[in-house]
Amino acid sequence: VRQGNELCSYADLVLSLGNLSNMLYRHYGVKTIVLIDEYDAPLQYAWEKGFYDDMISFMRQFYSEVLKGNEALEFAVLTGVLRIAKESIFSGLNNLRICSVTSKSYNTAFGFTEEEVAGMAAALQHQDRLPELKEWYDGYNFAGADMYNPWSVIQYFQEDCKAGAYWVNTSGNGIIRQMLGGIEQEQAEDLHRLMEGKTVAKQVNEGVIYEDIGRNSDDLYTLLLNAGYLKCVRMRDDLYGQEAELKLPNKEIYSLFGREILANMMSGGAVSSLRG
Repeated sequence: VRQGNELCSYADLVLSLGNLSNMLYRHYGVKTIVLIDEYDAPLQYAWEKGFYDDMISFMRQFYSEVLKGNEALEFAVLTGVLRIAKESIFSGLNNLRICSVTSKSYNTAFGFTEEEVAGMAAALQHQDRLPELKEWYDGYNFAGADMYNPWSVIQYFQEDCKAGAYWVNTSGNGIIRQMLGGIEQEQAEDLHRLMEGKTVAKQVNEGVIYEDIGRNSDDLYTLLLNAGYLKCVRMRDDLYGQEAELKLPNKEIYSLFGREILANMMSGGAVSSLRG
């Protein structure tokens, strides 16, 4: 990595975030709060491009420097598509609290509640748009909490209440595209059932990591659930862990599902074989 005319060393990169938190603490006298969105995006990119092990090694050191034994740190919040507990980059940390889309902890913090959307509509004098907002952007179920997609609701109001699929391309979905390229007939039929408004029951493994993806056909649905393409209607325990009843949440996702998911199925030959 080049800094001006000089190269930044590997050690400098490893220590960078930890050093920044310490500098801020010394300057302001207040412990730092670290917010990391899509923590696993570098891992996904590395997994796709073939240098996953090297990235795991770097990220383990990078995050340990800022999250472990850092007296300048007040607390940190990380978000990502896959859970962090088994990804081995956090193996040295023992004070992690994991809040997934199926847990009740902070379940109303993943989006906008119906009351919050109604308040926004009232403040903007668009109460008449509430049915359309509900049809397009509501429907997520986080451990019993009914939630709206916050990004899309904000974009809807900014675009003079024009309904559309605003959530598209807000995050990388390369790993999902890769999995869809080689799905089997049964998976293709399940995805078509979802497009028909039906539910499918699948094993959900929230501890799946990139190294394990592809070993179990249900991993695709875990990724689709965590990435926001599906909602969990009902969760039940069985002999093999947890089985989730899954469904598309709203009109926006129906649009994206048809455009992205089925298009990738078609490129992999699944749709043509299903129709044939």
